[in-house]
Amino acid sequence: MPKNMTLEQSFETTSVTRSIPTLLDLMAEIKGNKTFLAKGAAGHYEDISGCKGFRHIYAPQLAKGGIEFYELETGLWIIIVDMTTEQVMLRQHSFGGMLVLSAVLKADIDIMPASNQTKDGFATGTCMLYGIESDGFFETVYDPKRTLKWVSVIIDPDCFFDATHLSPQDIPEAIQAFFTEKTPLARRNIPMTREEALVATQMVECRLTGSYRSAFLKAKTLELLCHVFSGFKLSSNPQTGLILTAKDFARIERAKRYIQSSLSDRPNIEELAYAVDLSRHKLQLGFKQLYGDTVAHVREKMRLEYALNLIRTSEMSMIQIALETGYGHQASFTRAFKAAYGVSPIEVRRSDIKVSATDLRKAP
Repeated sequence: MPKNMTLEQSFETTSVTRSIPTLLDLMAEIKGNKTFLAKGAAGHYEDISGCKGFRHIYAPQLAKGGIEFYELETGLWIIIVDMTTEQVMLRQHSFGGMLVLSAVLKADIDIMPASNQTKDGFATGTCMLYGIESDGFFETVYDPKRTLKWVSVIIDPDCFFDATHLSPQDIPEAIQAFFTEKTPLARRNIPMTREEALVATQMVECRLTGSYRSAFLKAKTLELLCHVFSGFKLSSNPQTGLILTAKDFARIERAKRYIQSSLSDRPNIEELAYAVDLSRHKLQLGFKQLYGDTVAHVREKMRLEYALNLIRTSEMSMIQIALETGYGHQASFTRAFKAAYGVSPIEVRRSDIKVSATDLRKAP
């Protein structure tokens, strides 16, 4: 930002720059002013009571909603984005020298690289992780009528261990060089696990106020980091030497869709791995990391959820449902269903027993 330009004037420019120094300066100005309008009808800023943070509510002609910025500890910050755009919005992300993790719940945004990097972007259902050189940046374009919802965690490597109380051995090997040597870490999109998506959703939807809000967001930020970092360590298995890449994760997601579309056929693990061009070991490791369970258990849960839906919404006989969901006999289907839901398929159809997919026990 030019020296003769105020913080409010900086938000009139075509591309708004987001950097930690600019956000901290803006927070200090808001703390002294509590609430003020952004020049150029960009909206207004609010101090968040009981927290070291502020909220930017965009003007209706720009977007519905806005962003929140918090300093949780020295060297540990978060940005929560929750808005729907009305106009094209340009953003320059200048978090050079920082490790950035963005848990993206809703967004499909292209990144315009500042150098000859591969074009990529924020993608729904992924965690984007990157660490660029100290003077590095990239730009994004938010198209109109786009719902944007994500949480970004920004980490100063020099303060990380004091801020999180983690130790150097907790840092995944894939990103250790960024911490020790400040070697740039290329952007990568990692599919979010259910646990990571739940934590990010809880942060975006947090309704606590004051110091409760600050404590909650700090706890959830640490939880999110622990999930992502432990997932990285799982994806590099020292015993097998397996390393899961972004392409591997895409194939694992394709494998789950393949299972969903062929429940009656029940392909075995070797056939499934061959269909998505993965080794058996990578497929099993990926399912454990992404879905928290084995391939067989994930498939069994999907079969039983589909069976429950058919019992409730169709007039198919029990033997037809058994065959449709890949069970060779009605008796084996009944045993599996009762073991999972605690009641038999016939009882569900004939009574008002309330059973849902969330009642599904761990598949045998």
